[in-house]
Amino acid sequence: CQRNPKTRHGEAGAEDLLMQALEGIKRIARECDDTTAALSLKWVIANPNITCALVGTQNLESLEKNVKAAQEPLAAEIVEQLNVVTLALKQKLGPGLDIFESSQDDRS
Repeated sequence: CQRNPKTRHGEAGAEDLLMQALEGIKRIARECDDTTAALSLKWVIANPNITCALVGTQNLESLEKNVKAAQEPLAAEIVEQLNVVTLALKQKLGPGLDIFESSQDDRS
């Protein structure tokens, strides 16, 4: 992957790990016969540590799909699979919320 020249954190990027995580999420979505968007929304809602999910929509159809996904609980084993395929990325990014600054200048 090529680095975005607009990044200013100056640290090694996580593009390769991000692409691996996305491929894992897409694979799990296919195995569940679900869309990546719906699976991702279900995953966020399944996490008790997340108190709010900001979900955008561009039309009535996507709104209805989001509502349907939000009403469908995600099985614990699927949550675990998603956690596993994204763990390396999570560890690489660390606890900071500011992806645009270095860990030394983190504003979170």
